[in-house]
Amino acid sequence: TSNCTSCHGGTRSPDLRSGKSFASLTNGGFVTAPAESSILYSTITGSEHSSRSTDTEKLKVLYWITQGALNN
Repeated sequence: TSNCTSCHGGTRSPDLRSGKSFASLTNGGFVTAPAESSILYSTITGSEHSSRSTDTEKLKVLYWITQGALNN
């Protein structure tokens, strides 16, 4: 979302621009099992980023990682 790309738009890791986000997240070590302990999920639920995502968005990320973090 624009909430994320405003900071992670190519100058800060992970690069979350369209067409780059999947590789940046999966190859950069941000997505690991178990999902609850992954850097991505821990970051979006942590105090600094928590207010930038809705609870629904956080659950979508959790489920995406749990289901194998497919490029869909």
